[in-house]
Amino acid sequence: MKKKQYYFFLFSFFFSYKAFSQPENIKLFLEPTVAVELSSKLFKLDESDTESYQLDENKSSCLLKFKKSGWDEIMLEIWVEDNRPVPSKDSLEKEMEKQITQLQEKEKILDVSRLDYQGFVGYGFRLDKNTSKEVNTGGIYQKYIDGVRCSIYINSDNNDIPYEQIHNQVIKLIDGIKMLKKADFEQEEKLIKEQVSIYTDSIAKPSLISSIPTNYVAYVTVEGIDSGQISNVIIENQSYSVQNKFEFVENGKVLIFTNDSEKGKITKKCTLTLLDSIGKEVKIPFEFSYYNK
Repeated sequence: MKKKQYYFFLFSFFFSYKAFSQPENIKLFLEPTVAVELSSKLFKLDESDTESYQLDENKSSCLLKFKKSGWDEIMLEIWVEDNRPVPSKDSLEKEMEKQITQLQEKEKILDVSRLDYQGFVGYGFRLDKNTSKEVNTGGIYQKYIDGVRCSIYINSDNNDIPYEQIHNQVIKLIDGIKMLKKADFEQEEKLIKEQVSIYTDSIAKPSLISSIPTNYVAYVTVEGIDSGQISNVIIENQSYSVQNKFEFVENGKVLIFTNDSEKGKITKKCTLTLLDSIGKEVKIPFEFSYYNK
């Protein structure tokens, strides 16, 4: 599977993201178990060059790139692999040393500076201007947290940047990362399901869908949650000629419609999808019935 398959700001079956404009924090959820919150006060997300991709049902990843004056690139890569064992600090040290050695084989490293901060281990390094074609000053830093590998990459073509400044930028980014695990957001999902009420009320066919064949049109009203958290309603077993996913939300209501050929009482099984405070999908099943004459 190619890495660049889905852009960061699109919903997909594996990745739920609710866009929060600057200067609010950047919040995202990566299947299967990780929520991340990043402070956007210090770093501006480069929306044009940010991606996410899934390796399989238990692995997903995102690569966030930031714009910062004086730096060519600041990247945060998060790999989620459920049940990945957390390596010892010695193992992490050896892994970082191996990466520096591999870099040394390709470029002439003039010197390095080690950083150990809040579980992140890494090195800032300076490359020979005469042999390096891409990067003059940079750094690689990593941390493992319960099945999650978090990596930070930073580089600049300015070879005069002191290591203190390199590490300071990395520390700011680390301080802005808030990593939540499954147990942290399971309680919120439980509360959402307890407080939400769902009602279905038939309405006259609006002009918005005047050209679409229908025999039942309704609003699904959702109470007990902010309307901005409503994502969509999916109706099972729809006729092949009628859509089954409805995303037109207005004032806490989702417009839905059907076009069934059967007569009499029709019962539809549905799923309401909401987004919690971190952008994770919360799915709530419900049913409604109507009489098709």
